[in-house]
Amino acid sequence: KLSSSPNDSLLATVYSNNLSMKTAIMKIPDNIFNDPEEKEVLEFENIEVIAEVESHQQEIKTTEFHSTNNDLIAIVIESKLLLLNRTEAKTQVVAEVNVKNGGKLAGGKWFNSYQFIVMHENGLKTYDTRDTNNLAFEIPNAHIQPVRDLDVNSNKPFTLATVGDDSALKIW
Repeated sequence: KLSSSPNDSLLATVYSNNLSMKTAIMKIPDNIFNDPEEKEVLEFENIEVIAEVESHQQEIKTTEFHSTNNDLIAIVIESKLLLLNRTEAKTQVVAEVNVKNGGKLAGGKWFNSYQFIVMHENGLKTYDTRDTNNLAFEIPNAHIQPVRDLDVNSNKPFTLATVGDDSALKIW
């Protein structure tokens, strides 16, 4: 899975090295398109890896950049949500939300400035990143079967769309 920052030259990828799963956050060089040789492929050694997170026992589902705050990054792992803060010196985990009542997370997106929404089995859980100890809200049975994907529209605040294995598309 790849994701890119809407505000910066950052790219995140989730990958496996056969022993564990990792997500790498990379800075794409500013002069990538100014190369007179016009290479079709960017060589990996030309990319600066600014952060890496590893999970030994659980699958990393996605890495998502905040839409307006360049310093906030969310990583969804099967049983937890990690919130990272990026500074020039380093990128570090500032909050970890463990899923209560079991079940696996399937992915997630930034919902608005302070909320991150995750797909949890056949429902949705939204965490306020200012107070990760409590849910902002949840939709426990959003679909009859597992939620497969979700998307938000920054032009329509507090509106989201979900699709599930039940072949239903829902707009909330």
